[in-house]
Amino acid sequence: MVISKEINDAFFRGERSEKIKYVINDTIEVTNGQHKGIEGAVISVETLAPEVTYIVECFDGTGDIVIPQKNLKLLIPSDVKK
Repeated sequence: MVISKEINDAFFRGERSEKIKYVINDTIEVTNGQHKGIEGAVISVETLAPEVTYIVECFDGTGDIVIPQKNLKLLIPSDVKK
C-alpha cells in the first residue's frame, strides 16, 4: 500500500493524528517482539493496513527495522513542530 501524500506530508511536518501516533524523528522504544528493548528514531511510515507500521533507525547501529505502531512507546517527542 502506498502512503498518501497527505499522510506523508503530515508525518514529516510533525502532525500526529488518531491513526498516526508517531512522527519523524520521534525517539521510541520497542516494547514487544523480536526487537524488544531497542531504542531508535522513527524515520518513515511504512504501512497503514492491516496495521500502521514504521521504519525505525536503531540507535545501536544494527540498521533499520519495521515495527508495528502497537509495539512502540514514545520516549522523546520530535521537535519538528517546535
